[in-house]
Amino acid sequence: MYTFVATSKQLLTFLKQSARYEKQVSFIPPKGHRNTVTCYTLRCVLIVAYIGNVWIGTYMAMGFLHSYEFTNTINLLFKIAFVLGNILFYAYDMVHFIVLRPCAEVILLYIQHQSTLLRSIVGKASGARSQQLEGIRAKLWVIRGLKDSLNNTWRHAIMSSITLAVGVACITIYTAFDKDVPTLERLMATIYATSLAVDILDVAALSQALGDEVVKRFILLPHATSAHCWYL
Repeated sequence: MYTFVATSKQLLTFLKQSARYEKQVSFIPPKGHRNTVTCYTLRCVLIVAYIGNVWIGTYMAMGFLHSYEFTNTINLLFKIAFVLGNILFYAYDMVHFIVLRPCAEVILLYIQHQSTLLRSIVGKASGARSQQLEGIRAKLWVIRGLKDSLNNTWRHAIMSSITLAVGVACITIYTAFDKDVPTLERLMATIYATSLAVDILDVAALSQALGDEVVKRFILLPHATSAHCWYL
């Protein structure tokens, strides 16, 4: 909630700056850049975990509802509210990662695009190379600004999610050894902890990919020029 209320303007600014950058450099995202077995596996795990959380949560809510005697109309309204509530709760719980993931992927693609341009000018005449290097340097500083904007927007949400994941993991371990906890509650805690862990690991993998791409760019720099030193 904090991220979408307090930093919504920052997110909107990031999206506008990204659109401006793509128009400026005529950027065309490659197709299927993350269509790997790992990505498909993570997405399948998240979808299954989401469906499992919604189903178990709704089933437990219906059991609670049956212990009360309501009229058919009120009973139906409660059932609809429980179903929609579970769907929205678990969707909202992951929405910041759902939004953050494509934003981080876009930053990675921007860096890869400039790395490709940097690789293409190696071996060119010094005059033309110097002018192109200045252009790449300016674009990389723009990308750095986008990365910093993204970090400032999502850092609180990410830290909160990591704290929540640790707390849920502790609860899951506790319920696994407590015989008084119903089996469905144990299962729901396990599935929820798994979905949080997979979500965080997916974003962490993207962060690592960003770092690897920066390292590759620094390896290319000595071959392109010895007169420039950039930091991202």
